[in-house]
Amino acid sequence: MEIQSHAEIAYKKIKEAILKHEIVPGESLSQEELALRLRVGETPVREALSRLTRDGYMTRRTNDDYRVSEISAEEAIEFFDLRQMLESYCIDEAIRRLTPDGLAALEHSVKFSHKSIVKNRPLPHQSGLSSSARPNRR
Repeated sequence: MEIQSHAEIAYKKIKEAILKHEIVPGESLSQEELALRLRVGETPVREALSRLTRDGYMTRRTNDDYRVSEISAEEAIEFFDLRQMLESYCIDEAIRRLTPDGLAALEHSVKFSHKSIVKNRPLPHQSGLSSSARPNRR
């Protein structure tokens, strides 16, 4: 079992709250307020906020005041462009590595899904591709 410092715990909890939009972009937060919310001292919160600022999640406004970083429209477009490039690459790699057995498994899955949708039945939970549908390793 890994033992985490109070600063590490505060960092993870604040980051999680930002990612879940429990703390929204542009929202102003103080060390004291966060220490009370997290039930830890201000020193671990200060360390966590410093790290979150370095990581780009927060912006420091004054000694005790931080703001959750906001994403500009240009940054959002860059993120979506990057995502499109990564997804295209992943598709190309998946196609390149696809085996005949893998293709058959995908076709079966698509047909099964289509039948379930037409019949308005929920799909059973699948934990991923079967071993025959996994791509070849280099």
